[in-house]
Amino acid sequence: PAIRRFGRDGQYERSIGRKGSAPGEMQMAIALRQQGDTITAIDGARNVLVRWDPGFEPLNDIRIEGVLENASDLAFRFGGMWVLKQDHSAQQIAMTFYLDTGTTEPLFRVEQGIPSMVRAGCAGGTSIAMAQPPFFSPDIHFDVAGARVLTSVGPSYDVHLYEGSRPIARVRRDIPSRAPTAADVAKLYPNGLTVGLPSSTCSFEMDALVKEAGVAEQMPFIHGLALLSDGTMWVQRSVRNESPVVLDVFGSDGAYAGTLTGYQLPVGLLPNGEYLFPREDEDSGGLVIARTRIVK
Repeated sequence: PAIRRFGRDGQYERSIGRKGSAPGEMQMAIALRQQGDTITAIDGARNVLVRWDPGFEPLNDIRIEGVLENASDLAFRFGGMWVLKQDHSAQQIAMTFYLDTGTTEPLFRVEQGIPSMVRAGCAGGTSIAMAQPPFFSPDIHFDVAGARVLTSVGPSYDVHLYEGSRPIARVRRDIPSRAPTAADVAKLYPNGLTVGLPSSTCSFEMDALVKEAGVAEQMPFIHGLALLSDGTMWVQRSVRNESPVVLDVFGSDGAYAGTLTGYQLPVGLLPNGEYLFPREDEDSGGLVIARTRIVK
């Protein structure tokens, strides 16, 4: 639970944050954001925004409550923010995307279906239960760069680009659809689905999990997005953990630029034109960030 900073030359500079519950400390960081000159991390375990000032000194945490209640992700822009929320009920799980915290009506909303309660066995003979909607239910993805936000909605290949609250581009593709299968679910969790708790580890039996929750009627076409500082839009068309990864690339005007395979979604673009891609590291078993130059 730390944030590491690297210079433009790729050399490590410093780290901020550590494991804990005090200001500047995190339990489970799930997103890194920038609010003006303030660094912000979402701590999913404590449901707070952890913040540091421009000198990397900790600021007070902000609780994810009030207008931010149920937010699963958010991003800041000058004068406002974008918020993705997940609304739970016994009859429905829905994802809603807001262009700002002051708006009562979401820009996009998708219903993910009736959740099923599925159980996992834990070490020590205990068990836990979680609400699981059908696998590959309609979802909302988004990514931001400056004042722009790129978002996809539902199972269709439908991508929207906004600058603030103003729509400026839309990308759609007509591709034959298909229904997802249990084999597709297995790609999501090649090593099975486990949940780590402070006292034990709990494992879900995959066949029973798929049988209980089921799958959606249509496989989503989009499984991730990236919006880079040069305005290029990257759309992941392959399921998470599927190999090879398939990325469609579009220019800042929405024009199709090509399809790239074998690379994860880029996480940044350096001033010299090099892209930053995450890739698996065989030595550590984790991920590294690779500087890569793409020649067209």
